[in-house]
Amino acid sequence: MNQVKNKKSILLFLIPALALYGCVQIGPLFQSLYYSFFSWKGFGEMKPVGLQNYIKLFTDDDIMRIAFKNTFLFAGISLLILLPFAFMLAVTLTTKIRFSKTISTILYMPGVISTVVVSLMWCAILNAESGPVNAVLRTMGLDFLARVWLGDPKVSMYVVIFVNVWQWAGYHMLIFYTSLQSIPGELYEAASIDGSDGFKTLRYITIPLMYNSIKMNATLIIIGSFKCFDIVYNMTMGGPADSTQMLATYMYHNTFRRFNYGYGSAISMVIFLLSITVSAILQKVKFGDESVSY
Repeated sequence: MNQVKNKKSILLFLIPALALYGCVQIGPLFQSLYYSFFSWKGFGEMKPVGLQNYIKLFTDDDIMRIAFKNTFLFAGISLLILLPFAFMLAVTLTTKIRFSKTISTILYMPGVISTVVVSLMWCAILNAESGPVNAVLRTMGLDFLARVWLGDPKVSMYVVIFVNVWQWAGYHMLIFYTSLQSIPGELYEAASIDGSDGFKTLRYITIPLMYNSIKMNATLIIIGSFKCFDIVYNMTMGGPADSTQMLATYMYHNTFRRFNYGYGSAISMVIFLLSITVSAILQKVKFGDESVSY
């Protein structure tokens, strides 16, 4: 009887949070799904078009194909750089180096700063005329490397990815760092007694015990890349020549610049389905033998 009462009490306290979550998350999701089957400018008459928005999205939109390619490129490179880099930082900070807490705080700080501020700061740093990057290159006699970093289609995407990595490396490092702190020291002591060196300890003890953190960070990086908007929009607005156009920026462009709410909603549903699919796949992935041994 007490358990039943406890469950009712828990449910009673959960209802306000669930209601709020439904209003700000679940409700708009179904609303976007509904809008995606219409041609609508955000005002006036809504014309039903069935699956036409989705058909056009996948068969008759060259910019959408570019946005798809850029989004997967952004996600892939961010994952390949952020995941090992954040892990390496976390492992380094747990080796009892001096000022490790101070260093971890400094590394985490960019993740606390507003993305808009980060974007504007890096726009100033990378400014072709007055930015310190080109100024330093010219001072060092490397004028041939100086360029319009955010105006060159060949490098603009990689510059935006670099800024994204710079901002979020500390955040993912902190997740790894917290997970490393929970590994019992006795395992490392036993491995040391048995003659295990640093690499073997990392390979057979640390990494297997970090699989859940690795999966979580990988999921956050990929989903964050699929939804990435503010860094790209504030730095390049999807340009030049759509070289940094992402699914999220293209959704914004269609919805709030062209006032094509139906088509923009269809793009938002594609982003949602991609995120859900990738999350499900990553949760099922097994990285070899997840048992601890050495």
